[in-house]
Amino acid sequence: MISTSVLLGYLTAIVLLMITPGPDMMFVITNAGRYGARAGMVAALGVATGNAFVRGLVTNLLNPKMILFSVAFLPQFVRPAAGQVTGQLITLGVLFITVQLAVDITLAATAGRLGARLARGRTARWLNWGGARPFASRSASGWRGGDPMSSPEERTGATRCAPTPTPPAADRSG
Repeated sequence: MISTSVLLGYLTAIVLLMITPGPDMMFVITNAGRYGARAGMVAALGVATGNAFVRGLVTNLLNPKMILFSVAFLPQFVRPAAGQVTGQLITLGVLFITVQLAVDITLAATAGRLGARLARGRTARWLNWGGARPFASRSASGWRGGDPMSSPEERTGATRCAPTPTPPAADRSG
């Protein structure tokens, strides 16, 4: 049996881990913002279980936070003297998935509402214009000639080098 103090320490640690931004969180927020809260919740299920959404599993398996958690962090909370190790790992795993789902579903619901609000009216037009402006100005610089990734000096042929010094006049006095 896992002691109460170990469980409280574990819960505190995983809550802090779950609210730290990472690829899983961005995946859930992106899906919810683009496609709505329901899509974000499906993504959250995929991140937590790997069965509901294959990309969620891939995102989770490649997440450095999860690798670090599994290898270095989780074993600190398993106490062989407290009983069956497999049972402790299952208990801690279920708690982990429960906390992850709670955090990710809350994020999905919030991002889904925010995404729907931002997709309407003037805000959507402003965001689209503001997001497109840097790309438009960068491509317009290519229309003026040259590589759009080159500097203004490279496009105009100007150089940054110092001028070549002129040789001194020859002495004609002697």
